[in-house]
Amino acid sequence: MSSSQFASSAASLAVFGTASGKALTGVLGDSLGARRVIVTFFVALSLSLLLFSQAASVFQVGLIDGMAEFFNGAMWPSMTIILATHYTGDVTRLEAGLIVLSLASRFGALCFMPVWASLLTIISWRQIAMINAFLALVGSAIAFYLLNDSPEKNHEPQGKPLSFKNVRNSLGDVLTRKHFWMVAFGQFSNCLVRTAERILGSFYVDTTDVDEATAGGLTVFLAAGFLVGIFILGPIFSNCKTRIRKVILLGTLYSIATTAIILLGIISVDTATITHYMSNATKLYLEISLSFVAAAAIGVPYYVVPTLFSATLGENKGLGSAFIDGFAYFCSGFLWAGLGNIVKIPIYGWLYTWLVVAGILATGGSIMTLFLHQHINCIKEFPILD
Repeated sequence: MSSSQFASSAASLAVFGTASGKALTGVLGDSLGARRVIVTFFVALSLSLLLFSQAASVFQVGLIDGMAEFFNGAMWPSMTIILATHYTGDVTRLEAGLIVLSLASRFGALCFMPVWASLLTIISWRQIAMINAFLALVGSAIAFYLLNDSPEKNHEPQGKPLSFKNVRNSLGDVLTRKHFWMVAFGQFSNCLVRTAERILGSFYVDTTDVDEATAGGLTVFLAAGFLVGIFILGPIFSNCKTRIRKVILLGTLYSIATTAIILLGIISVDTATITHYMSNATKLYLEISLSFVAAAAIGVPYYVVPTLFSATLGENKGLGSAFIDGFAYFCSGFLWAGLGNIVKIPIYGWLYTWLVVAGILATGGSIMTLFLHQHINCIKEFPILD
């Protein structure tokens, strides 16, 4: 198995784990309390990372990585439940909270990815896994002492008690909404950019002369793109006080991201007239720049827009947020697994791969923009747009 095929397979396993974790914890977060779920799953994540440090085969690495991603997947839906509960009726503060939460998530990735890459030259990956296990326990303690389910109480679940009947009714309420599926497919297209960091390293290796260790470290620029995009474009999106301005901005961001992905595919083909005379260093610089631009453009659509919809679902907001992300990650996992076979096509493998991603991104972006146009002025909980 080539490195690119292994990367796509590992990516699909990890993405499936994330999807499963999100789907389950949306229900648990509403019924049992988001704070309780975060604390418990941080502990479970720590145990998974300890198991990961003892993995004895490639299969075990992939399996336990999926397990760790399962528990890690609980964090975003649970945090959005807490934010939506604290800022009910105030979309401006909710958007600001989502932007800060997104910045924290991407800033952490941006800081730790190069740190771990550097530490790999000194200690083994098993020791790094154990360090991460300890950090997960620290996160659990922080959540236990500092988070509250609501402004009034530490523990105050927002949904109905956990039972088969209540879960069935909640699923029926959420999954029968047209706008849920519009947002879910749009988030699937966003998720392809979000999870591309798992295959970008192999892409750099296959298309330039960069070594694998360096290529892995260069994927940090995707995280940097999300961070810069949220930091700059998040406030701009939030400050758009009319629906049409938000719609135009969202459509523009999707157009930029789709164009960047298409150009990634073109650059990967050595026989292309534009790239035939490029040095590997120039090609690598362009690939990094384009991935950065795509991530910057997708930051707001990925982190902010889906949560604005799920926040309107009342006692089912956690389930809505989780199932939107769960659907997106499941579809991404299947797609990356399939693209692993396309990548190995001689010469044009990466071109076809990125064109598929660009096509889905363009379609999902159109649907998400249409949703924003149709729905956001109808959100009674957040009456800020004309």
